[in-house]
Amino acid sequence: MFKAALSRGGGYGSFEDWQELDSRAKRSLLGDDPDRDTGVRTRSTDKTAAEAWDALSNELALGPRPNFGSPPFGSEWSGKLTLEQYVQLREFARSGESRWLGDSDSRFNSTLGLMDSQIGTYVRWSAIMGLPLADFMAADRPEIADVYFVGLVHAGEGGLQADTNDSSLLIEGSVVSQGGIKIENAPAVDFVYNRLYLDDVLREFRSDHIELDQVYFKIN
Repeated sequence: MFKAALSRGGGYGSFEDWQELDSRAKRSLLGDDPDRDTGVRTRSTDKTAAEAWDALSNELALGPRPNFGSPPFGSEWSGKLTLEQYVQLREFARSGESRWLGDSDSRFNSTLGLMDSQIGTYVRWSAIMGLPLADFMAADRPEIADVYFVGLVHAGEGGLQADTNDSSLLIEGSVVSQGGIKIENAPAVDFVYNRLYLDDVLREFRSDHIELDQVYFKIN
């Protein structure tokens, strides 16, 4: 959905330096006036609400498709969704909270924040992969993990265990486990051995031993 919307209106050029933009510039590009049809949020995703719901159903455990012709939906949900509507629908599908379908200031600002975060994630991962944003987004489906960790992980005899609560997981760097590796409730799991990252880490400690700190963290 983001791919269709971002590629309109001149392509991806205005998003390449997204991480360097201040909040005012980002909000201006997103469309920060709820009373005017401007910005990325108003661009079409080329999908109807029903098509978007079916696509989300492939990733989330959703119930039956709602009737988009009756409350809490209105007539504005009958055509192709804008990017703003898609984000609203996605959050409604995830939470079941109809407030995502309203027109309050808090809902509007929350939706802009989610769009900002999603675009930032695409830009960040295109940089990690060394690709222009346009090339990264040209993939059939740019793969972005919901939960990701970058670093060195050494799991002792207890092994590595994670319950991601229906979120995809990516660990980039290196993972060593003396026990097993058990990932639960994750629709997708990726381990990326990043040689460039490891070379940088090991080069810094070339003449010394690397100390491993014992830490505990929960992924959910």
